[in-house]
Amino acid sequence: MVPDTALIRLRERLVHWRARRRMARHRFFHDLQCVSGFADRLYGLWAAVTLSRLLEPDSTIAVRWHRRRGSQAHIRNYSTRLFSLEGCEFVDVHPPGALRMPHKFNPQRVNEPVLWPLPSGGRQLILRDGWAWGCGKPEDVHRDLALYGVEAGLALEQVVQRYQCVARSLEPSAAIAACLPADLGQRVGVHVRLTDKLVEREGGRDMGSATWRALELRGLERLDRLVAEGRPLFLCSDDPAYRTRLAERLRSRGGDVLALDGLPPRRRPAGFAPLVDFFALSRCARIVQMTRYSNFTTAAALVGGKALERV
Repeated sequence: MVPDTALIRLRERLVHWRARRRMARHRFFHDLQCVSGFADRLYGLWAAVTLSRLLEPDSTIAVRWHRRRGSQAHIRNYSTRLFSLEGCEFVDVHPPGALRMPHKFNPQRVNEPVLWPLPSGGRQLILRDGWAWGCGKPEDVHRDLALYGVEAGLALEQVVQRYQCVARSLEPSAAIAACLPADLGQRVGVHVRLTDKLVEREGGRDMGSATWRALELRGLERLDRLVAEGRPLFLCSDDPAYRTRLAERLRSRGGDVLALDGLPPRRRPAGFAPLVDFFALSRCARIVQMTRYSNFTTAAALVGGKALERV
């Protein structure tokens, strides 16, 4: 009888062997360094895929998607079983010969390689600022084109178009899609981001209490006008208590307000509820961002190709 520890090692070797076989099919590998929220990771993912397509138009890429790392404010997992991206396969291990990227932003890393040859014949694609939150937007890709050997004369507008095509190929899993109401295309999506964005001493991407009060006032005025116009709303927030209060307020004024707070109470993959909100936002007619800054809102608008209104 084989000892349990030996069986575990055999299984681990089998998992690694299968993962490496899968990665050998791809021309590129990317170790996704950003370990922040879902949208922050998406921007890094889209940047890597966009660069791989610019280098080789028909290429595919294997991406290692890290789980539960980073600061206490960003410990949520997001299962890659809940979404897919065209031309991208998620893997759990590094291919042989890949560089192990440090999970620490170092602005002096400008002289390190951005394309690393792999024994399989593919290349590891490395984003210069890959650890930083929300980096990897089209402007970042365009800034670094020359480092990757991409045509230097490529205009920003061309990079934006290719980047948008990549972002819009993001699709929810069947389980997520089954939770999305059919009438989202007639609703205005409203996203209220509070928790980690509401702080005592605000910076460029968060809010102090005075800033939030001013934004909330403008946001409530905007939502009241939408209700008066008879526009149905979809409401989501990382603060369930605030979302409930806001929904009750709008309904008391006659608003048709939808909030997905009644998902089936069964076991779900990591990150299921926020990803339902994310894909629901992306399918709304347009989106209102009721906070100072949120990549969650901007990424959803990009996936859906929808207009984004900041209050």
